[in-house]
Amino acid sequence: MTDVLVLDASAAVDAMWRERPHWGLALAALQGSRATVAPSLLAHEIAHIVHVKRRRDFAGSTEDRSEVVAGILDGVELVEVDVTIARRVGALAEAERISGYDAAYLDVAESREGSMLLTQDGRLRAAAVGRLGPARCIDLDEAASRLARGEV
Repeated sequence: MTDVLVLDASAAVDAMWRERPHWGLALAALQGSRATVAPSLLAHEIAHIVHVKRRRDFAGSTEDRSEVVAGILDGVELVEVDVTIARRVGALAEAERISGYDAAYLDVAESREGSMLLTQDGRLRAAAVGRLGPARCIDLDEAASRLARGEV
């Protein structure tokens, strides 16, 4: 069993869909049983998604949306980037042909032994499965299935 969950922005936001409450339950169960970490860019991505990209999905005032952002980030350890990490991220992005943003999540997962990456991003998931193995990279459907089987 892994003791660290690496959470990416796609999974964090998609877990809030009212149409798929089992996704939110699965994320809550994972976060309740593991330390949750992410590259610091998660905060920027979440703020952009909630306030700009999918603003209509998050009704209310700017302050209300800011509270949503704070709620998503609550309990997530944000890993700051330094020159060493930036070099690794660049090399990962190039090698796996993924964005530097996605490579940042993969780098955090690779640098935490036994971690599990939760993502809804297909390209990131494919790269992560290739580097980490299928057991260490899942999406919300798989997380919900594991929860239903009592594996979370």
